[in-house]
Amino acid sequence: MNGAERKRKAIDDFFLPKSKRYEPQKDDDTAQECHELTCPKSAFFNLSGTAVPGLSLYLDFVNSGEEESILAFLNDSNANVYEDCQRPQYCIVNEYTGNLGISAHTENFQFAEPVVGLSLSSSCPIRFHELAEPFDGSVRSGKAAKACKTGRVVDVEMPPRSLLVMNGPSRWSWQHEILRTAKGRGPGWKRVSLTFRYKPGT
Repeated sequence: MNGAERKRKAIDDFFLPKSKRYEPQKDDDTAQECHELTCPKSAFFNLSGTAVPGLSLYLDFVNSGEEESILAFLNDSNANVYEDCQRPQYCIVNEYTGNLGISAHTENFQFAEPVVGLSLSSSCPIRFHELAEPFDGSVRSGKAAKACKTGRVVDVEMPPRSLLVMNGPSRWSWQHEILRTAKGRGPGWKRVSLTFRYKPGT
């Protein structure tokens, strides 16, 4: 079986082999200042700041060719995402078209931080609502709509191929939503999101 016929089974199959990826040199000042836990990939990707504490947006995290490959893979009904990989353990794929959206919520609190979302196909804003108290309004609690909020709202534009990383307050103290509206979405508008989550102890 040649490379073209081989089934893609994990997200790594869509990226360059590690042997061909950029590796910082020992005398690279930027690399010395950046380490895995506090600054993953930020030295090598366009990092956009946001007004939500703990929230990072990596622009063009994948290129257009990688985006097309991932979308083609997801359109294959026989695809098994992360069949052989357990990091992260959970990946949710959502497709938004027309006026589709999702109500304000925080991710299930059984998942640790960060919660990571990869946006593909079309640009889309995500709206954040600051909670009056952290650890409220979980998507699983059934109380997301009733969670008390401070009234502070922040919209963050997610361009295609960008990676949204929710750490700290953005993970635990803010709800997020995709508005149910067709405003700003032209004919054929579609956004595909991949949300990666990690559950400790599994």
